[in-house]
Amino acid sequence: MIGLILDLLHVYSLVVLIYVVLLWLVSFRIVDGQNDIVRSVMAALGALTEPLLQHIRKRMPATGNVDFSPVVLLFVVWLIERIIIHLAY
Repeated sequence: MIGLILDLLHVYSLVVLIYVVLLWLVSFRIVDGQNDIVRSVMAALGALTEPLLQHIRKRMPATGNVDFSPVVLLFVVWLIERIIIHLAY
């Protein structure tokens, strides 16, 4: 059971990373944001990540144009993984 939870947390970390990279690629116009496949992937990944990212953004101080909420989310996921590993073993 613990292995499954850790695997899910790892997959969620990858989802956050992929979402952030796609956001960068679209914002720098490396990838066409109007492409149906890109929009579908972005919508699916956004549905998984944006609720937590928005929650973090509300509590963080303004940092200008740089959004550190994905870094904070990845750190929290990593911290949860470490706590679970520590408690399990």
